[in-house]
Parts: sequence; C-alpha cells; structure tokens
Amino acid sequence: NAVGRAAATTLLKDLKDNQTIAISWGRGLEATVINCRRDSIAGLRVAQLMGSISSVGTSVSAEEVGRAFARNLNAQFVAVHSPMVVTNSKVRDSLLNEPAIDKAIDIARNADVAIFGIGSNGSASSEMVLGEFDLNKTEREGIARTYAGDIASRFYNLMGKVVDATLDHRVVGVSLDEIRKIPKKIGIATGAEKVVGVIGAARGKLVDYLIIDIACANGVLKLLSAGEGN
Repeated sequence: NAVGRAAATTLLKDLKDNQTIAISWGRGLEATVINCRRDSIAGLRVAQLMGSISSVGTSVSAEEVGRAFARNLNAQFVAVHSPMVVTNSKVRDSLLNEPAIDKAIDIARNADVAIFGIGSNGSASSEMVLGEFDLNKTEREGIARTYAGDIASRFYNLMGKVVDATLDHRVVGVSLDEIRKIPKKIGIATGAEKVVGVIGAARGKLVDYLIIDIACANGVLKLLSAGEGN
C-alpha cells in the first residue's frame, strides 16, 4: 500500500527519543502501522486523540492501531478508556474529570506528532462516526448540509471550522484547536470521496503533511479548478 508506506516514512522522519505520537483510527492508519518499524528510538509514547468508537471494526480501532504502533515502535501505549461520543456535554465534562482519562487526553494534546485519517462528507467513515451521535433525521440532515470532513470525530466545514458546538462538546478527546497546535500533523485520505474533507483540513491548517492517493489528488485539483471548493 503506497499510501501506508508514504505515511510511515513521513511519521518516522525526524522522530526523536521521548516523543509522543497521537493517533486516531481507520484503514489509513492500519496501513501505516504495517509499514512502521523502528526500535532504535527510546522512550516513545503512542496516545489516542479521542475515546473509542463502538461501531468500528477491531483492526482499525484507535486501541488496536495504537497497540500495533506501540509494538512496532517499541513504545508505550496510552489508551483513553472512554467512549468517543457521550449523550451531552455534562457527561463529557464528568468523564474529563476522571484523572486517568484527563491524563491520557492531556498526553495526546501535548504530542509532538499527530497522525490521523481524514473523513469527508458522505464517506463511509464519516457516516459511521456521525452515527455515533444518534441524531434524529432533521439533526442529521442539518449536519450533512454543513460539514466538509472530520478528524478524530470532530466535524468541520470547508474552512476547517467546527460545524456544530453542541455536537463537538459531546466528544471525549482532543479538540480541533488543540490538534492545530501539535507541531507535526499528518493527515491520510484515499479515494475521490475524501476530497472536500481534505480541502477543509488543509484550509483550516489542521494538517502539515497530506498523504493522499491519485484519485483523491485529482479530485481536489478538479474541484478547486472548477471553483466549487469554496
């Protein structure tokens, strides 16, 4: 998998002792971890950017991807023992008051590198994440009209801004503003269905390195040249 190899090379480049890698979930990260092997860097940590997604397959979940990264890099894995989405902001705040959860998310928040999949409006991964919020038809249609993509279960528009604060405050994890502050951010996307998510992430300065395939790259160029990505 060329995308997985490119993402692994980008991740490992300039990685130093005692650094922390923050990760999300998905097939792009699963492909990356297969190509990621380095045991000469001491004191690495791998942390989750958000809690667990109940509907995702085991092999692409943040926990399994994180453990695989930790094994291949001889690193410590820091898990977030919490659901990714909860019923309201009060429940989210209560969970964040738990010392173990707060500490795990703080480790991810202060990571040196973040690597994550980029979701996009209508893509299978984004629809799966959206399903975690258990929205009614009207609410879901409203979000679908406004979001461009999602990173670590945070939905954003074509300018990389949060689309719905109420939805965003139900996520247990690192915020988009906090992700922006991570020094090195690697976003992975494959396929033409990921185009608007990639554009929004780039415009919102949510990525420093984009690892995408030909189909996605051509789709981005086509949309921007047609003036439709505005």
